[in-house]
Amino acid sequence: MLEKACRQCLELQKKGICQPVSVNLSIRLFKGDNLYDIIQTVLSATGLDPQYLELEITESMILYDLNDIVRQLHQIRALGVRVSMDDFGTGYSSIGLLDRIPIDALKLDRLFTSDLHTPSKRAIINAIVLMAESLKLDVIAEGVENEQHIDFLRQLGCTVMQGYYYGRPMNVSEIETWLESMEQFGENKEPPKRLPRAESG
Repeated sequence: MLEKACRQCLELQKKGICQPVSVNLSIRLFKGDNLYDIIQTVLSATGLDPQYLELEITESMILYDLNDIVRQLHQIRALGVRVSMDDFGTGYSSIGLLDRIPIDALKLDRLFTSDLHTPSKRAIINAIVLMAESLKLDVIAEGVENEQHIDFLRQLGCTVMQGYYYGRPMNVSEIETWLESMEQFGENKEPPKRLPRAESG
């Protein structure tokens, strides 16, 4: 699946769409202790610039073996690949370990976005954004469905977002049509901060 996603990213680049592709990693790949070799082989085989590959982990993976996960993530990032923590805030709390885990971004779970109207939830998001800034991490809000979400998140310091407001999950052939429609209505609709996730299988 990783190689297929990288090749799809290259095909989109040939059509002028230069956006990174995100791929979810499973704990099984870390347990195999050859994740670095797999990624390096795929990048070499496809010719994809590493900066266009983003790998996503989850908080629960830290339960496996913190030191081993950190070691492998350092190796991966040394290739020039970005790493983000997906669904942050929903599972095992890794806040106390964030300064040790070599990642580039936190992806806030949609549970935060769905309750943006509550002062307590906004306070939590603001605290996460401030913490991420201190750690030099990007913050990506998931589950954005309307302009009110965008306004609230911007006020809280979060400017990178994804969700149904921009587009639902789609396959590669649908992305081009989606981009054309975004260009047509670009003057009336907030431009996407990230492409919708491409389905790679």
